[in-house]
Amino acid sequence: MQTQETRCRLPLTHSLKLPLALSIAICVLTAASSVVGLVGRPTVYPTEDLVRAFLANDIVNLLVGLPILLLSLWLARSERLAGLLLWPGALVYTVYNFLIYVLAVPPSWAFLMHLLLVALSWLTLSVVLAVVDHQAVGTQLADRVPARLSGGILAALGALFALRAIGSLAAAITSGVPLSGADVAVNAADVLISPMWIAGGVLLWKRTAYGYVIGLGLLFQACMLFVGLIAVLLLLPALTGAPLALVDVIVVAAMSLISFVPFIRYLRGVSSVGQPAAPN
Repeated sequence: MQTQETRCRLPLTHSLKLPLALSIAICVLTAASSVVGLVGRPTVYPTEDLVRAFLANDIVNLLVGLPILLLSLWLARSERLAGLLLWPGALVYTVYNFLIYVLAVPPSWAFLMHLLLVALSWLTLSVVLAVVDHQAVGTQLADRVPARLSGGILAALGALFALRAIGSLAAAITSGVPLSGADVAVNAADVLISPMWIAGGVLLWKRTAYGYVIGLGLLFQACMLFVGLIAVLLLLPALTGAPLALVDVIVVAAMSLISFVPFIRYLRGVSSVGQPAAPN
């Protein structure tokens, strides 16, 4: 008999051994990269702009990015469906995060670690999605998760982030006032990753099997991006002497509810697999 924890035989087409091994390597590299950034700050971040942009983020990598991937691995290894579906989100978070490093940090041996993390995380994401039985997940989650609400919010957030990033880059070009390298990198990463939110949201809105597979992970990534940003804003005063941007913290926290509400409802739906379905 299934328990409310959804501890069950996972819907897979192949073994998880390869993606688990790759993910452990990503965890090790994430920790190493963050420690290198903190310890070797003058070499890795040779300008004050880079220090302000990435030093706090190195700590957030250890406090947020690494734990969410480890949690996903542990849940998946424990045969919990939630872990299997959160896992892609943790990997997308890693891709997005270190893509910004690749685009902004000057070439060095630390840069090679960032580049390897992006490539390895993207490869692992592809492998995880390939071994999941999409049809089985879709069947299990139909009528259990808020597909239309979650899909609509994901697509809207993706469009909003993409338009904001394109507008920011366009304004910098037309005004002749250049953005910092870190700001350009963040906007470029938003432009590159936002289509995944839009596509995932549309697929979930249409209640496709692939949409059900990727939906929880993308909502998870969105939530953790907000959490990470709040953590960076809180850490910056201690690390750089900058004033606390309390208004920004409050605004970001309020905005995070847009993704946290559907995420919690979706997670509850996933956790109810094996129990009588409740109408959404």
